[in-house]
Amino acid sequence: MTIHHILLYKFKPETTQEQEQFIKDSISALPSQIPAIQGLITGSTMPNAFMHGYDGGDLLQRPRLIICTGVRRQ
Repeated sequence: MTIHHILLYKFKPETTQEQEQFIKDSISALPSQIPAIQGLITGSTMPNAFMHGYDGGDLLQRPRLIICTGVRRQ
């Protein structure tokens, strides 16, 4: 099973193009820095149901981790 993490963001009006690009590049680099990320889908101008636009959106995909706790049997 895959877990999806959704990231939506909107930049403040005073944000420079360089700052926006730095954020986008940093997000795009995540799969190379975090091996558990299996995929990254990125986009821009993401509308929502309330007609408020986001400047960008990303979908990170990773496998579901199953953690077992308890006493190990011998």
